[in-house]
Amino acid sequence: MPIPDMPGDGRVSTDPCFYKEVLDHVSDGVYFVDLERRIFYWNESAFRLTGYRAEEMLGRCCEEFLGHVDATGKRLCLDCPLVACVRDGSTYEAQVFLRHKQGGRVPVAVRVQPIRAADGSIVGAVEIFSDQTAHHAARREAEELERCGPTTSWGVGGAMNFLRWCGTLMRRFLKRWRSDVVSWSRKRHSEMKTAAAYPRQYQSADRW
Repeated sequence: MPIPDMPGDGRVSTDPCFYKEVLDHVSDGVYFVDLERRIFYWNESAFRLTGYRAEEMLGRCCEEFLGHVDATGKRLCLDCPLVACVRDGSTYEAQVFLRHKQGGRVPVAVRVQPIRAADGSIVGAVEIFSDQTAHHAARREAEELERCGPTTSWGVGGAMNFLRWCGTLMRRFLKRWRSDVVSWSRKRHSEMKTAAAYPRQYQSADRW
């Protein structure tokens, strides 16, 4: 995705629209809130990660839509990093789950920083959040392998753990194998279509 053009004289622009354009092109979700946690900026990646468009979010409180929870399912709206940041002006980071517009929870890493006026007083906060779905899935798979891995204490329990571990490895192998077969099949189909369209270039039987 192209970044917005710099001002013609090469200097950094002071036009707020320029910075809005820049933030709309970053891959992380970004939104700004006032002291009441009402949203007054919502970038394009925030829409992509949550399913909520800017016009749905502006002027609304984030807890009405996102409903952050921690890994145990505890709601964080009354004690979330955003609330703490506005209260004491510190920067906070956390791993949380947000509620997607289409349903389901999305694991995200959030970083919250205060927004200060010229006199240093806190007037709001900015939250930056990134999708952690792939990382979360890899961690769960690693935990499953560790839990089901072979143990030194054999017997019925140890044997069952070993079989579960083997089954997990086999599922991973079959998933990757199916992906490779589909990829090869699509490539072969494309080559056959090309050969039909240009038969002279594909006369050698060795190619097949």
